[in-house]
Amino acid sequence: MGIYSTSNTINIKSVDGSTFVGRYSAEGYWNGVDQSSNLSSFVGFIHASGAVNYVLDNGTTPHGLYAPNGALYVTDTPVLNGGLAVTIIGGAAHSPSLLLQDGTSYLLLQDGSTILLQ
Repeated sequence: MGIYSTSNTINIKSVDGSTFVGRYSAEGYWNGVDQSSNLSSFVGFIHASGAVNYVLDNGTTPHGLYAPNGALYVTDTPVLNGGLAVTIIGGAAHSPSLLLQDGTSYLLLQDGSTILLQ
């Protein structure tokens, strides 16, 4: 799959950050810890688990690339607010039961496994 989705956004696999996972998932996505509910404490760009800290903001108010807590502002809608355009996969706040990837021959399931379509 890789870091870029078919819509040219960056794929972020949402993780809880409880164990070390590093920057990249096995699929080639960025691992990311959602810090949207933690705006008052500085967390920085990289989480202790090695994943990227991000704040999801789909609002229309313009802002910079980094949130006040140091995390990366991202948007998963076609909003131009200064955040990085991403596709968020998995996690408690973003839990699709399955994700159909355009132009591919498989389904990516919530648990990270795939089903080959024939």
